[in-house]
Amino acid sequence: MATQTQYQSGIPISPPDRIKYFKGLLSLVRKQEDGDQIRNFVNILGFDQAFFDFIVKNIVDNRKLINDPPQFSNLDLAKLFIKDGIKVAFTDNTIHLAQFRWLRATAIKNHLSDDWFMTEMFYFLNLGKFHLNRSLEIEKHERNGKSVA
Repeated sequence: MATQTQYQSGIPISPPDRIKYFKGLLSLVRKQEDGDQIRNFVNILGFDQAFFDFIVKNIVDNRKLINDPPQFSNLDLAKLFIKDGIKVAFTDNTIHLAQFRWLRATAIKNHLSDDWFMTEMFYFLNLGKFHLNRSLEIEKHERNGKSVA
């Protein structure tokens, strides 16, 4: 399964937080046909092929299991997630109202201010969407250093 990985603040990402991150990204994927995108999430977060197969078979078809906004154990991880969530939501070149509301609910659940959330949304919609590099924030942090679990 996944190992713990350090991110921004140097705190390892626990397996439960990895699963919440993954389920949260799945919540933002609008079409079940996005298997390549789901496989990318699985790879970035360090899960194996069996996990991917299980997700595709059991969870993608049952959206109720993944619709709850995640609450992370650390504010920095919640911020990374919101930034990645905005990118994932914008995959089809628009952020739908339901996705916006869900991301905002996630920010609130993780005690992020509306000002912070709207600044991130504004930045992406006005500047970030034009960047060619849409790699996920969590992917950058995965590359920047692994900790031994």
